[in-house]
Amino acid sequence: MIYHNTVPAYGRVTLVITVLLAVLLGEISVGIFSITSFLPAVGLRLVMAGLATTIFFAWSRRRETVVAAPSDGPIHVDPSMLAMDTPIAGEAAGPFRCGDCISEKISYFRQFADAVTEETSGVVIDTEKNAARLMSDLNVVEGSLESLLAFINSNNDHVVQIIKGTEHQLDRSRSLVDQFSAERQRDAENVQKAMEGIGGVVANLEKMVQTVRGIARSTRMLALNATIEAVRAGEAGKGFAIVASEVKTLSLQSDQAAIEIGTGIDELQAAVANSLNTIIGERNRKEENGFLVISNAVGDLTENMKKLIAHQRDTLDRVQSENEKMGEPIMEMIGSIQFQDVVKQRLDALTRCSTRISDAVDVTMKDIANGAASTFEEMGSLMRSHIDQTVSSAIAELKTERRTLSSRGEQQTGGSAIELF
Repeated sequence: MIYHNTVPAYGRVTLVITVLLAVLLGEISVGIFSITSFLPAVGLRLVMAGLATTIFFAWSRRRETVVAAPSDGPIHVDPSMLAMDTPIAGEAAGPFRCGDCISEKISYFRQFADAVTEETSGVVIDTEKNAARLMSDLNVVEGSLESLLAFINSNNDHVVQIIKGTEHQLDRSRSLVDQFSAERQRDAENVQKAMEGIGGVVANLEKMVQTVRGIARSTRMLALNATIEAVRAGEAGKGFAIVASEVKTLSLQSDQAAIEIGTGIDELQAAVANSLNTIIGERNRKEENGFLVISNAVGDLTENMKKLIAHQRDTLDRVQSENEKMGEPIMEMIGSIQFQDVVKQRLDALTRCSTRISDAVDVTMKDIANGAASTFEEMGSLMRSHIDQTVSSAIAELKTERRTLSSRGEQQTGGSAIELF
């Protein structure tokens, strides 16, 4: 019987489990970290492969010494010898210890899968809370924007009302100015008519003065004739000569009075004309001053209107600029929510895969405990049928989910649509 040191059969099973563990760790790491694009997928897989190799060599140091001897039949071992430290005891107890070792390793594998599931579930919960906070912030921003827009609309309506009132005031001012100008024009026309009437009266008076002067001249001629006749009559005509002299004196006085009346009328006409001209000139100056004041007031009002309109335009431009500035961070917040949605979906897929792997591990452990595999080959086949297929299916699902989310992200990057949850 020859003794030699070899790697026991359960070491190969350990190697298989370690390789599966490395593949699972690599795909989980790629599934988590490829979202942020911090590390390349090949580097992550190499790191996980190194970790799995370290685990494999650590477990390989716990090798057992077995006997490799030809035998034509089964080995019958006394149970009492299992407690002895002999090659036969090691050979007989090896399968039992290997089964316990495999069960222990699978238990560790299941614990790892449970830990991954718990961790990813926690990440999903935190992501949902973060998304809820972001949505709350968006609601606050939306409320602020609505309040700002309502204020702008109210302010705009108020300004429009002010503008309408100012326009109405301008129209009324123009109407008053036109009315004032028309009244002044009518007053000027009335004054002109009055002056013309006074001129007509003065002309009639002048005619009457001329008539009186004509009568005075005729009276003087009659007095002259009477004087001549009295001289011819001699002594008998002296009394008649005295009467003719008195008539002549009266005619001269009448003529002088007519001349003085004409002069007074001329002076009166000139005084009336001067008074009217003075009144008209003063009124015109006052009207000009009034028009100037009205014009200045209208000019000031127009300038204030221009300032008000310019201020309103600047306010609207400022509000529009602020809205544009607020739009960018809001879009970034929405993009963050969308990014977290992608993370949540990928972590959900990872959680589903981890759950399936945990279920497969439970089934494998139950089958081993129930004696479904009596040899290492059967155990390896059983593990491959349960765990390998589950891991391969999980890896394929993760890759498909990653490609789907990546293509969706590229489509949304090229467009303006934003899809949430």
